[in-house]
Amino acid sequence: RALPPLVVEDLYEIFNPESPRNPFKTEALRWRNLLIFMLLLRLGLRRGEAALLRTNSFKQDFDPVAGKTVHWLDVEETNDGDPRFERPGLKTDISRRQLPLPLPLPLEIIEVEQRYSQNYRGRVNYTHLIISQKAKPLALRSFNEIFETATEALSEKSRKSLLTQGLERVSCHDLRHTSAV
Repeated sequence: RALPPLVVEDLYEIFNPESPRNPFKTEALRWRNLLIFMLLLRLGLRRGEAALLRTNSFKQDFDPVAGKTVHWLDVEETNDGDPRFERPGLKTDISRRQLPLPLPLPLEIIEVEQRYSQNYRGRVNYTHLIISQKAKPLALRSFNEIFETATEALSEKSRKSLLTQGLERVSCHDLRHTSAV
């Protein structure tokens, strides 16, 4: 159920904020959507888990055994007045999931998150990391729309490769399966 390698390569180009193929209108959207793409593909997060991320979800500490700073991600549900109609949640019964203990955060995700947070997220009244253009936490439906737009930007070869795989479009969950592979 993983995406074909050709499609993944194409998506990297589409989500690159500096690519002429990037279909998202503003620089802020381009960086936000790149962060979403990276979180779903590289970490295998579900869209609901990505939607739960807060500005303080990215953690770091010095590991004296390894002799370097290590980075990880905390995904947790809170009851702090999420304004979304469809509230994101964790699929498991565990109320807190720490990611990834055995798998450190890739430096490229840390860099994209920092660039997005410092330059494009803006000052908003919510602690959620991923914010809409209206300065509110991004709706789950909007995650799907991002990948519908990216699907439309795929090359003809990638579209054929998707069809060969039995897929018509790229979904958030497809990235999770690709990450697992």
